[in-house]
Amino acid sequence: MNRVKNSLIIAAYVLLVTIFFFGGYAFGSREGEKELVFDAPEPTVQAAVQAAAVKETDEEEKIFYTVIIQNGRLCLFKDDGGSRTLVSSDEISENIYPSADIAELRKGIEFDSMEKAQELFENFVS
Repeated sequence: MNRVKNSLIIAAYVLLVTIFFFGGYAFGSREGEKELVFDAPEPTVQAAVQAAAVKETDEEEKIFYTVIIQNGRLCLFKDDGGSRTLVSSDEISENIYPSADIAELRKGIEFDSMEKAQELFENFVS
């Protein structure tokens, strides 16, 4: 009697797990079938001229971001032409990182985008 009872409990457990697994798989698959629609405006001659004008002004004022170690602090600077602005700064322990990485950071690492510079900054700080 006890053996039959245990077998029925195990069989019910396996059946429920199987139903939940395949039910979740079927329900999740159905949500992924939505059609994506991208609504982008048609390119015009005026948009091309504006893009060319923006590109010319970008070349005049090149903005880049620098991650550098100064006085035991990891600093993130925004460099635009002649001025340098501190965006973020945090103390780090230099002895837990490889010496090659620290040497490169002392020289300063330059990035074109804030996202890439911030990603490197956060990798060292966290």
